[in-house]
Amino acid sequence: MVVRKYLTNAAFSDRIDCRMKGLAERVRVSRVSKGMTQRDLEIESGLCEGYVSKIERGVKSDLTARTVGALAVALGVDIQWLAFGE
Repeated sequence: MVVRKYLTNAAFSDRIDCRMKGLAERVRVSRVSKGMTQRDLEIESGLCEGYVSKIERGVKSDLTARTVGALAVALGVDIQWLAFGE
């Protein structure tokens, strides 16, 4: 799986603190710019129904590196940018 290569990156801890609005906004803006619905993104990334909504609203704030990686791959964006804005 493509996501697996990101999990070995030393810059990532086991969990990524995503409480700040930055990640939520980057997910939403990327999704909308790709013309995807939240459900489309859930299907493409393999996430459960309703999960993307929680991420975009900032309700889900303790994402694993694997989840962020799956979102990045599904959105076609760099994982570093999605997670940290870099």
